[in-house]
Amino acid sequence: MVLLRRGRSISIFLISYTLGSRRTKRIVIGVVVAAVLIAGGIWFKEKIYPEYFILRPAYDKGIELMASGEYEEAIKQFESCGEDYRDCKNQIRACRLEMVREGYEADAREKVEAWKSMPQTGKEIDALNACLKLQSERLDNGEKLEAFGKMLLEESKKEISGDKAVGTVSMFITVAKTLKGKPAPILVIRNRILEEYKTQLDNAKAYGVLSGFYTSLSEIDSADYSEEINECTYLQGLEYLNNGAYQKAADEFLSIYGYKDAETMKLKSKYLLGKEYMGEAKYVNAVKEFLLSDGYEDAESLSNTCKYYYCNDHQADPDEQTRIYMDDLKKINYPGISNLTRAVEAWKVSFEAGTSNEYEFEVNLTFIGGPRDGMKGYKAIAYEKNGNALTYVSSRAVKSGFTDILSYKNNSGGSSARGKLKRIDVYDNSGNLIGSFNP
Repeated sequence: MVLLRRGRSISIFLISYTLGSRRTKRIVIGVVVAAVLIAGGIWFKEKIYPEYFILRPAYDKGIELMASGEYEEAIKQFESCGEDYRDCKNQIRACRLEMVREGYEADAREKVEAWKSMPQTGKEIDALNACLKLQSERLDNGEKLEAFGKMLLEESKKEISGDKAVGTVSMFITVAKTLKGKPAPILVIRNRILEEYKTQLDNAKAYGVLSGFYTSLSEIDSADYSEEINECTYLQGLEYLNNGAYQKAADEFLSIYGYKDAETMKLKSKYLLGKEYMGEAKYVNAVKEFLLSDGYEDAESLSNTCKYYYCNDHQADPDEQTRIYMDDLKKINYPGISNLTRAVEAWKVSFEAGTSNEYEFEVNLTFIGGPRDGMKGYKAIAYEKNGNALTYVSSRAVKSGFTDILSYKNNSGGSSARGKLKRIDVYDNSGNLIGSFNP
């Protein structure tokens, strides 16, 4: 029988079964039953069990969670099924969209409550509540949404000003997001945003909100609005520039480097900001802004002028910034720097009386100015009222800000130490008198 063709195997099996012994029959029946059970088990494990005990329960649970607004948990159930199972991919997308819309609704509800406390017409409140209702129902009918958007726009034209315009524009954006990218009403809303802000507020805010509007749309319909966003940012920068908000203008232009002449406009903004600081005598800030304007027009010249003004203002008490600016001006031989250098680097000393009693009198010295490298030592002469002169020579290194103490001892008694002194003179190491103190 082994040599028979495959097509006759069933006949041979039946012949074998018919002619075989009872024991043979039992064995054959057992083999057949086992084969059926194994095949059925595999089919149950691979088809029935996953569908009815894993995938379908998870899918149904996801639908249930989605219906109750538990979108994050619903997404987890759909993801456990795999995006290829039924319409899980679409359900996941729907959940995410609903989560976004829910956030808009909560934001809108909060705004509505705030607006209700503001003086406004009943129709405005009705329009706002209608918007909230629209969000709650999550309508997807294009005609209804478009009709509602137009209704809200018409209602918003009545008695809206100032902060109310801000709120209204926020509602426009909310409606636009609900419209999910339908072009006709979105175009109307976009134009209305500009109209409201240009007439009631200011253009800079209009373009800023419009830029956010396009960003919101890109999140909804996945379109590329980069050109529109860049243009809004550019126009917003121009408005800031024209209104004297130079730093804000610079920030806007910086964010769109490479678009039109944004780089040049950023430099211009920093240049004008520097001139503003210069007019306010904030010379350090002005120098910084002129540096950031990178040679725009006469920025470098104005920067040097500010450095000179700063040094001139601080020549009596020069700080480290004065030294830095003077070094810069010396390198270019700035007009007047020689005289200013002599004034700044001339040594000065301030006096402050210290301990004073019958036997001792102390004077605190503070040296100001001088060259950056300082000087080696100084000399002090104390003149007594009886005509005697006492000389003290210090060999200590002296720089601007250096302090020292002169101590006069009264060994003869009879009166206080301070009462016996007539004057104290202090000289630099070149012999120039740099300060006098009369006790």
